[in-house]
Amino acid sequence: MTSSRTNAKVRRIPFNRLPGFPKLFATYCSEYDRLAGHFAGDWRRSESFVRTATSVDQRTYSRGSLADTLLAQQKRWVCCEAQRQNVEALRESGTLAVVTGQQLGVFCGPVYTLYKAQTAIKLARRLEENLGCRVVPVFWLEGADHDLVEVSSARIVSRDAVTAVEYRGHVLGERGNLGAVGVLRFTADIERVCQEMLGSLPPSDFRDMIQRDFVAPYRKGATFVDAFALCLSRLFGSQGLVLMDPEEQSLKQLAAPLFLKELSEYDASHSRIRSASEALQAEFHAQVRPRATNLFRTDESGGRQAILPHGAGFILRDSGRRMEKDELMQHPEKLSPNVALRPVVQDMLLPTVAYVAGPGEVSYFAQLRGLYEWAGVPMPIVYPRASVTVIGSRMQKALDKLDLAVEDFGGDTEQLFAQIVDRKSGIREMFADASTPAIEAVNSLLPHVIAVDPTLQGTVAATRTHILKEFDRLKRRVLKAEKRKRDALRSTLVRAKAQLFPNGALQERALSSVYFFSRYGPAFQETLTRALSLDSSKHQVISI
Repeated sequence: MTSSRTNAKVRRIPFNRLPGFPKLFATYCSEYDRLAGHFAGDWRRSESFVRTATSVDQRTYSRGSLADTLLAQQKRWVCCEAQRQNVEALRESGTLAVVTGQQLGVFCGPVYTLYKAQTAIKLARRLEENLGCRVVPVFWLEGADHDLVEVSSARIVSRDAVTAVEYRGHVLGERGNLGAVGVLRFTADIERVCQEMLGSLPPSDFRDMIQRDFVAPYRKGATFVDAFALCLSRLFGSQGLVLMDPEEQSLKQLAAPLFLKELSEYDASHSRIRSASEALQAEFHAQVRPRATNLFRTDESGGRQAILPHGAGFILRDSGRRMEKDELMQHPEKLSPNVALRPVVQDMLLPTVAYVAGPGEVSYFAQLRGLYEWAGVPMPIVYPRASVTVIGSRMQKALDKLDLAVEDFGGDTEQLFAQIVDRKSGIREMFADASTPAIEAVNSLLPHVIAVDPTLQGTVAATRTHILKEFDRLKRRVLKAEKRKRDALRSTLVRAKAQLFPNGALQERALSSVYFFSRYGPAFQETLTRALSLDSSKHQVISI
């Protein structure tokens, strides 16, 4: 396979025909008006972006300090000229940003990470044309999260089964919290993980590329954030994607005024989120549970602790240590926002016109409009990322032959197999046709039997039931025998299930980015660039 194979076919599926998508997200994509009161504007309409761009332009940003930090960060991760130019553009008044972000998974995380990045890049280019100003795509590297387990494994399909490789170089201990994942350095265990991954990938002509772009960044001594960023930069740097590590001390200093406002007015911010949550729960759901405050603090051991109000001051949830507001603000670099405040911090720092969000993010953004208003920060247009299932041409041909589609594999494979056998064999129809005259024959005897002996009416009914049971028993035995003859069909379905809904989850959430590059090489990147649609109101099935 060569990198020139980019003639992909795209089919679209409504989100409500697939498992795993929240009702709120599906509604947002297809019926925005039902949720309009929770967002800044309709993501489908150009005038929404014009209004938001105007609001962003009216606000002052620390563009010089921001650009200095971003430029230094890009240089840590093999800065491309397109990235450098975009960072420099952010220095200029009037430049806007399209932002997306993700936790830091091994080998660039689940493949939807790539769909987020590509959606942000394509949206930024479209908005440049529509708004007549520079628009820069930015990827927020969410390294402050402390859920190490969630980001430590990568899954691929190997021999028609899902194989997982897991980094186990850090022991969580009793607290289960080692603090911000981004700053953790890989131990020698990462070498085992890399070898297991390479050994599990299907044979291909792209092993050198996989080694360079996906495996080499993950080495002993590298941090989670640096490895992830280097991997992402090698994939999208030439397209100008700017990477941003918000844990940099200089950026924390820029965010300090918002941290102080949260510590001073936590009741007000809490009530805004709570009100929105209660309104959403009446019809949808509240993705984020309102917290007493929206801040964490990193303690001396590196663990991350929630900050809770306590009398006139605060305490750290796990240790119980008491701290005053002024004491907390002495070291803003030790503070980090929770999931509710993080977007507001992001858009305080960046001139964000749009945020490219996954289904869960769309759901929690619905709770945040009041929080943005409280902070005095313009809320961006929340743009759903492209949701994608990739299917190889050979598998697509097999499904076409069986008259099956991706959505048919969201349920039980064995049940699907039985349905296909029934449909293709015609056994059920054959038995239905054969049993009808037999039952009619018994029914025709009933008046004659009753004429001879009325007490035999129950016997006739029992005979009819017995005949039906025997027909059904024989039918099941014939179907079972027919299934045994169709092992190739069952194997095809098992293989398709592993690729399309691995372990029952959507492909984009379950499989690692590295798997697709090992199968398709550079053609996969080219396909995303060309075939991925910005009309993300439906799930996209891309046949390569």
